[in-house]
Amino acid sequence: MGVHPGSNLYVNPEGQWLGKYIPAVCRTYPFILAKNEAEEGQQVLCIDKDSGLLDSELADQDFFTEDGSLSSYLDKLMQFLAQVNASREATQAICKVLQRHDLLKPWDLKLQLEEGVHGVEGLYCVDEEAMNALSDDAFIELRKAGVLTLAYCQLLSMQRVSLFEQLLKAKSRSDAHSSHGELNLDPADDTGTINFDNL
Repeated sequence: MGVHPGSNLYVNPEGQWLGKYIPAVCRTYPFILAKNEAEEGQQVLCIDKDSGLLDSELADQDFFTEDGSLSSYLDKLMQFLAQVNASREATQAICKVLQRHDLLKPWDLKLQLEEGVHGVEGLYCVDEEAMNALSDDAFIELRKAGVLTLAYCQLLSMQRVSLFEQLLKAKSRSDAHSSHGELNLDPADDTGTINFDNL
């Protein structure tokens, strides 16, 4: 969400979200599903009680009906959280396959900021050169495991690094002038050839 601790480039000073897509982890906050260690396969709904949302946005929301069953709100939330967990587990499985084939490498990301070049550590990316050198058998294994789509999407998404630089420049101007103009966050250029919003 940003390159400096405590600074979220996707939220403006008024608390408005600047992007078109809101990550699922943000949409489900302050809720999360956790595994119940005592009961294998069972998941528990957890709430961050210090979020401040329980006393404001969720104060009038019923979690259960009079007969003790889940309310419509909570039922939809649980279904969505289950989908998020399933997607996370699928992604982790795909990353294990990539790692087994040595297709992940540290991403030496450098951002050009007004104060100079800023390095971002702790990120990994798909090693495109190693992918291109795969044997036919390994490539077919990746295809059957559903790995290729995610790998190529990750490689394509690296083009969006310029968005961080755009956001940083806009924030610097905003901080300097205390005025918040419109910021175009459409990932496609004027030709409209690529759009990652639904990935």
